[in-house]
Amino acid sequence: MCVLRDAYLKLRGDNQGCNFHVDDTGFWPSPRDEPHGPGVNVWLALDPVGGDRGGLAVARRSHTHLYLDCREAITVGYGDTCRIHELAPEKAARLEAVKDCPHMAPGDAIILTRFCFHRGDPFVVGSEGAAGPGISRYSVRYMPGEAVVEGADFVDGKVVREDPVQLKDANPQKYPAWEGSTSF
Repeated sequence: MCVLRDAYLKLRGDNQGCNFHVDDTGFWPSPRDEPHGPGVNVWLALDPVGGDRGGLAVARRSHTHLYLDCREAITVGYGDTCRIHELAPEKAARLEAVKDCPHMAPGDAIILTRFCFHRGDPFVVGSEGAAGPGISRYSVRYMPGEAVVEGADFVDGKVVREDPVQLKDANPQKYPAWEGSTSF
């Protein structure tokens, strides 16, 4: 297994973050039908997530064929990943109806496929959480080393595509290798 991407993130105040989305190529630079599997996304709580919210909202079972139409709604164009609530409000409502926003302690983790719809869970308006320092998390995405990545960078404000390469052979500055077990 290799680390595809990782990030330290913090939700604070009235920052809504990205609305319900799947980790498409903007977040996950690998083909949707990668034959080595979709990989996994691990969301690790670094701060407590409680009644004031600020954690992760996950739309249960949204990785299944029952929600393929929701994925299609956000593939209209580059940059549409976070706009399902604007592009297809009825589909966003379906995801809202099945969302789960678990309370978490530091060290608790949510493990999900890249095709499961998720978003930051906004703080309750006027709550201590909304006025506080925010909720920190660490997000890491793993894929088999044989998986192909199709990178892109922004250079002088333009998207520059990179040639596809197996993750295990990719630039370690962008995709750090993780020498670990190949199973979870």
